[in-house]
Amino acid sequence: MCSYKYFAQNPIRVGCIREENNNPFEELRICSCRRLYKWFGKKVTNTSCLYRRSQQLSEAVAYKIIFHDLSHVLWDGLYVGEPSSSRIEPFTQELERNLLIISNTIHERVRTRIVTDIMRASFDGFLFVLLAGGPSRAFTLQDSQIIEDDFNSLKDLFWAHGDGLPADLIDKFSTSQKYPSPSQNRYRESS
Repeated sequence: MCSYKYFAQNPIRVGCIREENNNPFEELRICSCRRLYKWFGKKVTNTSCLYRRSQQLSEAVAYKIIFHDLSHVLWDGLYVGEPSSSRIEPFTQELERNLLIISNTIHERVRTRIVTDIMRASFDGFLFVLLAGGPSRAFTLQDSQIIEDDFNSLKDLFWAHGDGLPADLIDKFSTSQKYPSPSQNRYRESS
């Protein structure tokens, strides 16, 4: 059952907030953990609730940065018109500024998770531009090297010469099956 349907059918009750603590936010957290228990049929501890919420928050921040804050560079600028004249450098520069802010302000235990989610979101955004770019983007076989170089520079941004994410984690999310390039011949000529 979708969460919005569940909450529409089972709104938060006043009786769920106990008066003994005088902390309604703590009680709402406990009530939401009980709802997770009802959904999944197993005991949900407070740490698993916090982990799940931090995971959702991390993904939301990552996709907001890529698809909202940087949409003017990614969606409106990347490969519009001629791919050789509108490369990925402006996007990587803006993204690097955001990553520096995140790395300077967020604790290291959470930083890897958020940067990984930003990497996934940026790879999804890059793929979105390639596959659903609209009529302003047309790719030829000659553009395949430009696209591969741009994707490699995006991966290098997250690797950061060994100071960023581990190379195996980057490779996990950047497999060639998930991110096709125009140079890959996926169709055989009919005999």
